Amino acid sequence: MPFRCIDDRSSLAVIRNPADVMRLAQANTYYYTYHVPGTSWPTPIIPDATCDPGSVCAEEPGAECLVVAKTTNPVTSDFQVVYKYQSCEDPSTQHVCMYPGACPPTFFLMTGGCFKIVEISGGGGVEEALAACDSVNSSLAFPEYERVLQKLARRLREEVGETHSAVLSAQADAVMALNNVRGDWTQGGLYNPLAEVTDKATGPDPYYALSVPVSPESPYFLTSFPLTRNNFTHVVCQHPGPISCEDPPVAGDNMWMDWDNSTKPGAFIVYRCYPGYFVNGNISWTEQGTTCLGQMGGWTAVSILNCTAIDVCNASSLPSWPEVVTEVSENHQTLNGSINFTCLDNMATIQNISVQVINCINQTDPAVPYAYLPPPEPCNRCIGIPEVTNADTDWTETATYLVNTTVTATCNVSHLFNFTTDLLTLACTALGWDTLPPCYPACVADPPAVVGNLERDNITDNSVGVTIGYRCLPLMFFPPTPDQPTPVSEATVTCQSNLTWASSVTNLTCGKLCLKPPPPAPEGAISDWNNITSNVGTEVNLTCTDGMKFSDRSVAITVTCEDDGNWTTIDPTLLICRREAIPPPSLLPGMTFTVSWAGTTGGSNGSTNTTGSTSLTGPFWEGMELTYHCPNNTMSPDGETQVTLTYNGTTWSSLDLVCLSVCSSAPPVATGFLSNNYTGLGVEGLVVGYWCREFSAFPDNITNIVTECVGGSWTLTNITDCIQRKSRRDYMNIAPPPPLPPKFISSDD
Repeated sequence: MPFRCIDDRSSLAVIRNPADVMRLAQANTYYYTYHVPGTSWPTPIIPDATCDPGSVCAEEPGAECLVVAKTTNPVTSDFQVVYKYQSCEDPSTQHVCMYPGACPPTFFLMTGGCFKIVEISGGGGVEEALAACDSVNSSLAFPEYERVLQKLARRLREEVGETHSAVLSAQADAVMALNNVRGDWTQGGLYNPLAEVTDKATGPDPYYALSVPVSPESPYFLTSFPLTRNNFTHVVCQHPGPISCEDPPVAGDNMWMDWDNSTKPGAFIVYRCYPGYFVNGNISWTEQGTTCLGQMGGWTAVSILNCTAIDVCNASSLPSWPEVVTEVSENHQTLNGSINFTCLDNMATIQNISVQVINCINQTDPAVPYAYLPPPEPCNRCIGIPEVTNADTDWTETATYLVNTTVTATCNVSHLFNFTTDLLTLACTALGWDTLPPCYPACVADPPAVVGNLERDNITDNSVGVTIGYRCLPLMFFPPTPDQPTPVSEATVTCQSNLTWASSVTNLTCGKLCLKPPPPAPEGAISDWNNITSNVGTEVNLTCTDGMKFSDRSVAITVTCEDDGNWTTIDPTLLICRREAIPPPSLLPGMTFTVSWAGTTGGSNGSTNTTGSTSLTGPFWEGMELTYHCPNNTMSPDGETQVTLTYNGTTWSSLDLVCLSVCSSAPPVATGFLSNNYTGLGVEGLVVGYWCREFSAFPDNITNIVTECVGGSWTLTNITDCIQRKSRRDYMNIAPPPPLPPKFISSDD
């Protein structure tokens, strides 16, 4: 506390040369001195002293007091005197006092303090008093002792003109720093006024002036006054003294400080709200201030109200369009708030603006100080080229297209908007250009015409992939083709990707068909049918090959698809190709014949069965088998009744069948000791032998006899059984049997 020298009725020391420091100071300790910035008394820099390296070497804000120290020279190891500028309120810095004290010129020393009565030019209040003291590089006086007040009262009388011959015309009041506005007489420990002083300060206001009454016999007194009083004519100044306020209140939200960084008494700071912000939300209050009163209480405002934004623009006055996208910023009704009016894609204002930004601004019209500007315009202009797929329009770049204007779209070649048109108009609407359906690829040519026995679906579409049904009338069909050999009565015509019509059948002409195939060519024959054509009237030729003929001896037969849808009916037995054979051997008298074919049985297959005739009627064919039959009741000697003749391609096999009459019954049966050689045959001239078994003989001792088939009966119809003999000797006396006749058929028995 540099002012405590006053307690010893001394002042801070005036350092006139380095020897003062070398003699008084402790090493490496800094001391406050009476060297005060802003005045040339005493010398502002210690003579023959150097600035401490790395320190502040000139006065600047926050470093206004000059301090000195005795330090060791790092080169010579001798002591040296250094100085620097630093804060005037550093508690670690010591002070050097001198007695008697020293005062600047025009100041008088009083109990260690330097005082001066200064007139306030034109009168004024506390701020003018502070300015008056600042003009003499001092601050308001703060007397701490009653004796100082007494001496100051005498000086005040002298200053206002009181002499031995004249008295004051009115009470004189001089401003001082004595106050307890913060509830503390010490100004935060800076002063220490005695009770003999503070007991005199009993007024209703916290500030006190030194007053001397008109009568010189009347004692001085202290007059309380409010900070608003502004009729003072004098002020009591003290040197040195506090020359600045502490740091001012910090700026609140949304404001800036209009300040020159001065903290001297009388310094004034304006706290200005940012545009669109208002003190405590009051639209009529945009700034607040504070003044440095020094010892009179520091800054007049110890706290600053925040600036807040409030709604100042009226959004209800803005137009609203459903087709315009409105985007508002946060707090858009506050100053500088914004609203974006964004047109839909491909839309703009008549000025060709797609995004309009309007702001809440402070305009010059006092009646409406805040408004959204510029006013928005409607999005009524279509921009960009109207797009229609597979089409061109008569849109031009130089024209302006407003809502309800139109352009014409024309489809590309072989494209349509719909089944009937390739031309449409599209309008500029509030939502942009109309959206037209795309022009689709189409078969613009007519599909195949309907002629004859044909009918067709109604045509409602001709786009790619669409099909049209075609149908023949009942019992009618489309002609078969190699690609479509099966007859059909229904077909489709399709619009292809190459934009032409294509039919599912080759010929869209309906007619009657033979649905079944013609008779196939038999083995050995060929057919000239193409396996496809079956229209009514189609002829198919069946032709035998390799010299063969049909059963009617023709080489070729023609069948035709008739009007009734059937092929010409042909006897199946006719459709056989064979080689014709030469006539077979003639029939013997009484013979008959039948015809068969190798590997088959059946009828004549074109040949005539003739019975009881000696001539045969053809034709006769290779592969034919002719069976010659004996007349009834006849057979060959070996029992055969028929013989089959075959043709080998050159000649018939021989006819070696002899038909003989047969006995109608079997010969007599051999019983007992009798045996025979009958085999079951009984043809004319056949001889059957009978013989007795061993040790037996007929009654006439004959052992064998014969019977012959003659004229349809046996010559012997009754044969006696053999008789058994008693001894071998009897048997040996039996005469030998007669020899067998030539026609006798022997037996192996």
